[in-house]
Amino acid sequence: SLTFQVDSSTYYIQLHGTNRMLYLQTRWMNMIRGRNAGNIFDVLQLAYEAACFPGRFSLCKDLWGTMLSERERPMVCNSLLLLPSTVLTLRISLQGFQTLSRLRLDSFTGDDVYFYLDSMLLSVITGILGVICLSCFFIDSKNSSSWTTYNIRDAISGQTLRDLVAFSMAMTLFTAIEFFGWHPGILLWHFTSITTILFASFVATMLEKNSNATGLLSSARAWPVVVFGLRYGLLSWCCGLGPSIVAIIACRLGKAASVGSFVRDVPSWVTLEESECFIRQFSAGTLTFGLVAIVSVYTSVAINDSALGILGNLLIAVLVLGYANLFVHGLQLIGKKLAEMSFARRAVQQSTNRIDSGRMLTSELPCPIGISVFAGCSFLLLCISMA
Repeated sequence: SLTFQVDSSTYYIQLHGTNRMLYLQTRWMNMIRGRNAGNIFDVLQLAYEAACFPGRFSLCKDLWGTMLSERERPMVCNSLLLLPSTVLTLRISLQGFQTLSRLRLDSFTGDDVYFYLDSMLLSVITGILGVICLSCFFIDSKNSSSWTTYNIRDAISGQTLRDLVAFSMAMTLFTAIEFFGWHPGILLWHFTSITTILFASFVATMLEKNSNATGLLSSARAWPVVVFGLRYGLLSWCCGLGPSIVAIIACRLGKAASVGSFVRDVPSWVTLEESECFIRQFSAGTLTFGLVAIVSVYTSVAINDSALGILGNLLIAVLVLGYANLFVHGLQLIGKKLAEMSFARRAVQQSTNRIDSGRMLTSELPCPIGISVFAGCSFLLLCISMA
């Protein structure tokens, strides 16, 4: 009987352990299935693992479920690209509401009232533009890597929602800089660009290395509209509407004129063609006519300015656009290069571990490159939220 009791207790212990293991496994599987590329917290957790622990991320890719599938990888990039501008928009909107709650008209002079009303108006406009941008993404939700083409009475055909988001994003960055002024508005634009382009490029490259995909970042439908907004938001605030349009047309005409000429390889950052959205639809003839018309109107409006001053304004607009294009393109290349270095370091660590122990091990220490990128971008995003 003593032997029977010992065997019985051992059986119940083993049965309890098996049930416990099944429970934990079921709970783990439910957690994996619950991960969604549309959940910003899941996306940030994935970005943290991919950036800081590339070795563990490579060996535990199955734990992320469908987030690494071909369908949901662009959704991850969309979330990372939209996050910084969304944080900036929320910051401005909340600051406008705080200003409204503290407003006391009887204690302000006329100039103070104008300043506060102007700030509140800018915050409301920025919030509305942000809502428009996010709403268009939810309205057109058929594909995470492309926009739907709409035909309006067989006369107008195009990706209407994409163009609306691109224009709204540019206006959002314009009003954001206008809200904060030259300083810290321009500084926050650089912070937003770094956290948007560099970090998304870094994570996208890590995903490409672990899935044998190519062109992941540029295939995300948020890429062209976000880059469009960053470039033209800065340009329009620094130079105004007229010089900005002239600079855009001049760059596109210059690239069109170089095709077939002695300049065979035009740098991709000159126009960033994949992010031009509706501007790409205009032919060279239309752009030339528009350039002549806008220059004529601009010179007639700025009749008090000298010809040299007008030419200087147009030249400054071209330089600002070139700087914005080069800055965005450079951030993309830097993020990609840092990710390649981080992935190569992971491969060296795994090879060293294989030689030392005879089996593949995963380093639990964070990658210095990845942790620097993640910590730096997180700090800049915190600065944006507390501006």
